[in-house]
Amino acid sequence: MHWGFVRTTDSFYLAPSFDHASSMGCRLRQDEKRNRLDTKDAGYTVEAFAKKAKTAMYKNDKILKTYCLANLCHKYYREEYSFWVEEINAIPVEFITRCFEGLPKDWANDIDKEFTIQRLQENKRELNSLCVKN
Repeated sequence: MHWGFVRTTDSFYLAPSFDHASSMGCRLRQDEKRNRLDTKDAGYTVEAFAKKAKTAMYKNDKILKTYCLANLCHKYYREEYSFWVEEINAIPVEFITRCFEGLPKDWANDIDKEFTIQRLQENKRELNSLCVKN
C-alpha cells in the first residue's frame, strides 16, 4: 500500500491510498501467508512482515520503511497525522472484513483476505502506537 501527498498551490493533503498489491503479500506464496498467519515465531509473523515494508520515499539517499515514514509524518505533521489516525480508527474491522468478503475468489482467496486484514490491523496498531509514545 502506498501513501502519498497531493500539493496544490494553496494546500497539502494526504492522497487516497493506492497500489495495495504489496500489502496483500502479492509476492508471497499461499503457504507462506498461511504460515505467517499461524506462526508462533515473532520474527515470521504478519507483524514482522509489515515492519519490513518499504516506501517509495527516501531520506539521505536511503529508502524509508513504511513505519519510519509514519514516524517522520508524526514528528513533523502531528496534527495531520493525528487526524488521519482518528479516521483510520473510525473504520471498524468488521467493515474491512465485509469489504474483503465481497471480493471474487479469483481476485483474492480466503488466505489472501485473512492475511491482508491482519496486515491492515498491524498497520493500524503501529500508527496508533506513535500517538501513544509521544
